[in-house]
Amino acid sequence: MSKKRKRRSRFGLQTRRRRFRWWWPFGGLGVLIFLTIIVLAAGYIWLRGSLPEIDGEVQLAGLKADVEVIRDANAIPHIYAESLQDAAFAMGFVHAQDRLWQMEFQRRIGAGRLSEIFGTESLGYDRFLRTLGVYRSAERTFDNLDAETQDVFNAYAAGVNGYLATRSGPLPLEFLLISHEPEPWRPADSVVWMKMMAWDLAGNALDEALRARMAKLLDAEQIGELWPDYPEDGPAVLESKAVPDLPWEALAALLPPRQPEGLGSNNWVLSGEHTVSGHTLLANDPHLGLQIPSLWYLAHVSAPGLDVAGATLPGLPLPVLGRTLNFAWGFTNTNPDVQDLFIERLHPDDPDRYLIPGGSAPFETRQEIIRVKDGDDVELTVRETRHGPIVSDTISGSSEFLSAGHAVAFAWIALRDDDMSAQAAARIGLAEDWDSFTSILRDFHTPQQNIVFADIHGNIGYIAPGRVPIRRSGNGWMPATGWTGEHDWVGFIPHGGLPRLFNPRSGRIVTANNKVVGPRYPYFITRDWSQPHRARRIEALLGETEPHDSESFAVIQADTLSLAANSLLPRLIELAPPSSDAAHDALIRLAAWDQVMAADQAEPLIYMAWLRELMRALFADELGATFHDYFAIRESAILEALKPGSAWCDDTQTAAQEDCAATASTALDHALDFLAARYGDNMDGWAWGEAHYAHSDHEVLGRVPVIGKMFEVRLPNGGARNTVNAAGFTTRDEDTPFVQNHGPAYRAIYDLDPLGQSQVLPYLRGLARLGHTIHLISFEKAARFHALGERLTAVMREAGIAWHPQSYTKHPPVLSTVWDLRRLRKMAKQLHRAHQFEVVHCRSYIAALVGLQLKRRDRVKFVFDMRGLWADEKVEGGAWNLRNPLFRSIYRFFKAREADFVTEADAIVSLTNAGRREIKRWLSYYEAYRPPIAVVPCAAPFSEFDVPSVDTRSRTRAELGIPSDAYVVVYHGSLGTWYMLQEMLDWFSLLSDRRPGSRFL
Repeated sequence: MSKKRKRRSRFGLQTRRRRFRWWWPFGGLGVLIFLTIIVLAAGYIWLRGSLPEIDGEVQLAGLKADVEVIRDANAIPHIYAESLQDAAFAMGFVHAQDRLWQMEFQRRIGAGRLSEIFGTESLGYDRFLRTLGVYRSAERTFDNLDAETQDVFNAYAAGVNGYLATRSGPLPLEFLLISHEPEPWRPADSVVWMKMMAWDLAGNALDEALRARMAKLLDAEQIGELWPDYPEDGPAVLESKAVPDLPWEALAALLPPRQPEGLGSNNWVLSGEHTVSGHTLLANDPHLGLQIPSLWYLAHVSAPGLDVAGATLPGLPLPVLGRTLNFAWGFTNTNPDVQDLFIERLHPDDPDRYLIPGGSAPFETRQEIIRVKDGDDVELTVRETRHGPIVSDTISGSSEFLSAGHAVAFAWIALRDDDMSAQAAARIGLAEDWDSFTSILRDFHTPQQNIVFADIHGNIGYIAPGRVPIRRSGNGWMPATGWTGEHDWVGFIPHGGLPRLFNPRSGRIVTANNKVVGPRYPYFITRDWSQPHRARRIEALLGETEPHDSESFAVIQADTLSLAANSLLPRLIELAPPSSDAAHDALIRLAAWDQVMAADQAEPLIYMAWLRELMRALFADELGATFHDYFAIRESAILEALKPGSAWCDDTQTAAQEDCAATASTALDHALDFLAARYGDNMDGWAWGEAHYAHSDHEVLGRVPVIGKMFEVRLPNGGARNTVNAAGFTTRDEDTPFVQNHGPAYRAIYDLDPLGQSQVLPYLRGLARLGHTIHLISFEKAARFHALGERLTAVMREAGIAWHPQSYTKHPPVLSTVWDLRRLRKMAKQLHRAHQFEVVHCRSYIAALVGLQLKRRDRVKFVFDMRGLWADEKVEGGAWNLRNPLFRSIYRFFKAREADFVTEADAIVSLTNAGRREIKRWLSYYEAYRPPIAVVPCAAPFSEFDVPSVDTRSRTRAELGIPSDAYVVVYHGSLGTWYMLQEMLDWFSLLSDRRPGSRFL
């Protein structure tokens, strides 16, 4: 005891001496640092509890059967369900796991309920959206969906709520920062987000209000020159001077902000004649605002009648972009004019009524109460007209509208109760072919999209579904008079009259928000088509580098050559005399520039800064206060303004008469001064990517002091608004005018090579691109190798795959297979000795024998690609007669090996979900072993099954001696064990019993 005390005493004395020598001056700071570390560590551990649990089982009420969710290496969920409703339930669950805050934020935008969590700063948005009644419309829309679709949305809501009820740990950080707990999810919360997407993609009311403001300053011709795409022979518009002098500025301020410059998307599709594989190929990259997390959420969903992988929108139950086993599709925005501002005239003697053709009508009214965090509730009285809700009541200048005897109503397609877009979105992946695809899209009302289509049968197509109003007169260019009825909507473009194309002779379809109809098209869609630069560039690249594959499509998606610069820059260089050494150097650089908007070059930065100053020099004086909202880099408007004799070049605020040369030169000087002040005088040090970086941040966390930088991403990027690799920015931002806030939010390339034929090569090429060394041993029939060997060799070499093709024959039976097995084993052994394989993927029972040997002997990871119950198929097909001792021995051997393959594989690939269930049943006897099982279906083209004409069928019957009323069944395919020959013959025997006159031809 005494010795122990002595040791403790010495230890204590030594410790005290150390504290005396160095610890005491920093004691307080040290304790503070220590406590800070403890608090941060505890907070980190606590917050990690908000992350989703992706392993294990969850018991949830509401499911009809078990659902399996497998997360791949990128955490993308693969959902396997026994019904469409259960698949939607699981999607709701995983969306809530990963994107709960995003879903909460989005539904509150649509419901006009942001002020409940953010306070007065979001009150303006809530006023507007509650006035529109978007959420009320979503509720009524849901009630109008058919029962099956309602079941899907109800199941999705149940899945979200199932997660909320069973989650453990804290809510995501966003909820904690604002002290908010989410309410249960409702089906209308899903529908309302579709309507808000329609707002983002077709919100042209802002431009109407802007042009109304300009009407005080400019005549109709001048306004038309600011949007030079306006066709000279287009429909008549309301003359600018006929627009009442009302406070349009206040109304414009009320409307939610426009999308960043560059709103758009690309998609294109090629038929097999233009592709390496000989099958259709489709690309799509929708362009939207950059944000964290992304607007999109990737997922794969498999259920009876549905097997689709692609992009979902958190809040919606199924993918809206992607591919199925049979087809793929992609969207770009058509940008239809589906919003109108109607100027309503109030009844002179009764302010509760408004004028209509032939008389007056009472306003319909409703009350809205907006809850405001840390503030008083706000009460709204909303008036509605036959055109839509009165939006001018909610602005500060409403008294000016009323004193003038007017009010402004808002008409929008998405506010209609019979908007069935949610139904189409839930069903699009259920289509089987072009006809069923376009039939489902009858219900796709808003937002109108350019949808391209490709299937495994070689078909390509295009359709622009959506409801587009037909106006009695006018085209929505300006706010329209509402009391006369002359600008009323009198119907919609019929579904059969919407733009569409199927299997064009060119074998090519491209859309990039460009004009999709010609001058003879009988209906008006919009005049706000995007400039054709992206579409022309895509067309050019598709024509230059045929045939195409996924890699060449990816190169096109990343292209940054600017055809807009190619059109405009020569005019600017010709026009602008250099006024300084810096301007001279800049013009020399631009003259030698290849118009590629590369991130590491100075020329794109000089060019864009020049255009920005040109916009200001050409239009700011005439537009006054409206210039701020018009301010964007508009190459077409600049080209129009620089035409000889243009009045835009003169600065109306000076006494002198400026010409276009002087204006362009001065703008260049200002641009160079702007750049020098930020990046120094040395142009060699300038780079487009330094000013033009893709910026994504989190709506809430990105604005939190200190930690905000942790929730943003900045990446130098090339491209611009009119390049294929589109990159939008907000020109009017004085500090960071070129920061990219808009661009491809999702990129996809779909190779429609039928899965049974294409799955191996893309799989191997994908592994090769990830840096893996691939060796492929395959046994090829002589005829196939002769036909395809040269092309396949080139493709393999290009992909970096070492291909070792071997010839084979099936004669004599059994012995030939034993010989092939011996050769395969020898080659695999030699290759492994030389390259030390880490994984062997075996796509047949014969190959699996070799793979299992490599696993047992050399511990190589073994993937068993189980195409079916091969031994049983051989017996059932009659190839192996079990009465024969040889075949009986072979059968027993492979059944024993089959069990070894399944129980010793590191991973298993099944051809069908049924096969997957059977494998899991087998493995249930081996409690300790659960290898991952993936389902990779196989498909084949059935284009040869096109129904022949009546004449052809009659002629065939006559040639074969078949009576005209006889029942004909045709089997197409090889006669072998893989094609269920025995089942087919049994079925024919049954048919013969029922129809004695049947013949087998």
